Amino acid sequence: MIATLADLGGRTLAELDDLHYECEVHYRARILATEAGERERPALFAEAYESLALILGERRRRSGATMGTLGLPGDAAALISERIGPRPGRVLDVGCGTGVLVQQLIARGHDARGIDVSPRLVQVGRERIARELDAGRDEALICGDFLRANLGDGEPFDLVYSNDVLEHIHPDEARAFVRRCFELLRPGGWLWLVTPNRWTGPGDATILRHPIGTPSRGLHLKEYTLRELDGLLRQAGFTGIGARLWNGGRLRRATAFRPAFARIKRTIEPVLAAMPARLRRRVMWAMDYATVVACRPVGNGSTGHRRGGLE
Repeated sequence: MIATLADLGGRTLAELDDLHYECEVHYRARILATEAGERERPALFAEAYESLALILGERRRRSGATMGTLGLPGDAAALISERIGPRPGRVLDVGCGTGVLVQQLIARGHDARGIDVSPRLVQVGRERIARELDAGRDEALICGDFLRANLGDGEPFDLVYSNDVLEHIHPDEARAFVRRCFELLRPGGWLWLVTPNRWTGPGDATILRHPIGTPSRGLHLKEYTLRELDGLLRQAGFTGIGARLWNGGRLRRATAFRPAFARIKRTIEPVLAAMPARLRRRVMWAMDYATVVACRPVGNGSTGHRRGGLE
């Protein structure tokens, strides 16, 4: 079930949404039926996201938008630079799409790399980077499976950024995903992890046909609670797991990331989960239940510093 441009041209927006939903449900069933380590699994992921890149690209083209900034916070490059500190660092963007964030970080002086499973999105990004920066920089984007790809020279990263990726990973490889993030970091380096909270879902194409609160039926193979995320991160070896108490908004500034805020949010999460679905979603979005940061500890088990407001 691979969408092609010929499939999309004559479809209405409603028909594109139907195709989007059917595509996600189709590939979810096929991917979940595979076993870890099977060669079919990464091939299915690549096929699924090639189809979705076409469908979502066509939908955004008709609205005058591009795929480049899909799901990317406008201040991500500035916030990452602030967390790394005054000197340029090495950054990896997992699930980089067309590499907009990678390009922004390179422009700020960082050694930034990105990896994505979609050849189409990576090619678009390489062409844009070669055109707007220089031809040699386009090699910063890699097409491949994060769990298995060769990411270059083996030098550790100061920060690994993952936005809306973990929920797409088969649950039997979630620990491997978080552990690989850990292994790619230098001691004292940070993982910046964005993944939709289970209680704000569904965050995938399920929402096109089902109400808020419905368990995901599309390519969000598992949406995690904050408590489940905390467990995955600790099992991988991370410490200093921090969260914002609330996100930025029209009348408020976002708080810093602090372990104390993460503890508070884990404690009240079951209470919020009992709220009506629409109210729960609004409250948990305002509290930014989707984002956590975590540190690979230095030798003594500490984070090594208090950067970014962490305790």
